Amino acid sequence: MVPQMETVLKTGQRVTVTNKPSWISVLAPVYNSLGDVVGLIETVSQVKMDAHENVK
Repeated sequence: MVPQMETVLKTGQRVTVTNKPSWISVLAPVYNSLGDVVGLIETVSQVKMDAHENVK
């Protein structure tokens, strides 16, 4: 398992990951109704968006 994911699952705290150049990722815990961490969500985005990247 990726160390950052393991940290989120064990501690229940959000973690920001910037290992890949020009990308940022946030890992956040998911809780059940009892307050236990049961999973995580990852959101990913480019740091600098290129508005013309897919324009031909």
